[in-house]
Amino acid sequence: TSCSLLRPSQLMASSRRHVRLTPAALAAAEAAAVATLAGAAAASRTATATKVATAEAEALANLAEAAARSRDVPRPPKAAPPRPQPPADGPPGKRKRVEEE
Repeated sequence: TSCSLLRPSQLMASSRRHVRLTPAALAAAEAAAVATLAGAAAASRTATATKVATAEAEALANLAEAAARSRDVPRPPKAAPPRPQPPADGPPGKRKRVEEE
């Protein structure tokens, strides 16, 4: 048989026949199937790892951009504003009483 693709009519006809494989041919077919599945799993893991790395890089870039934007915002002062100086007479509750005459 050749490795060309089968037409639907040929596929139906070939599925009606039973093909007997020798134990060696069956083992080779199973090994080929396992190799194909292992290759597909490895490709899937590689694709997933690539997608995760891309998403992490985008998230890090977004965080860096947000941090840069927040640095441009005015920040509150580090210390409280200076308090006004009390009058020279002292605090209002402790002024000297003027004695009545």
